[in-house]
Amino acid sequence: MIKRNKSQTELAEARAIEERRLAAIEARKISRDPLFLIGVSLYWAEGYKKGAQGSRWKSVDFANSDPVMVKLMMKFFLKFCNVDISVFKAQVIAHENLNILKSIEYWSNITKIPANKFIKTTASNKAKRKKNSHSGVLTNGTIHIRINNVRLFYRVIGWIDYLKNNY
Repeated sequence: MIKRNKSQTELAEARAIEERRLAAIEARKISRDPLFLIGVSLYWAEGYKKGAQGSRWKSVDFANSDPVMVKLMMKFFLKFCNVDISVFKAQVIAHENLNILKSIEYWSNITKIPANKFIKTTASNKAKRKKNSHSGVLTNGTIHIRINNVRLFYRVIGWIDYLKNNY
């Protein structure tokens, strides 16, 4: 059993390396598209990347509170990741005094992710009230857009590798 687990881990690591390599080649072909460069750059800045450094969780996860940025990332995900809207999941992180149902409705309208695809909302009474240049306070919380796909995670990491090495 231990031998099999070690073998499976080695295979998964080899697949991840190959996915990143192929994604970097792919990125060279599509890097002239401004939406691609913006989307990869925003994910590099605001997306989850720890899975590429050994964390067990390997999922595409982009978090932000700016509705315009979130809309742009949804366009990026739909165009370049070829993910159907039904695959997306979302989570709102909000202060405890926010109306969670209104926040979910708000982000559902922004992302077009159905409200039933929103997973348990996290409310915090410890979070500081962050200012947002759009409205003064994060009145709708922060949204996490998630795509649970390991291959896609490594593909996005490969696109980031391409940016790191070429710009």
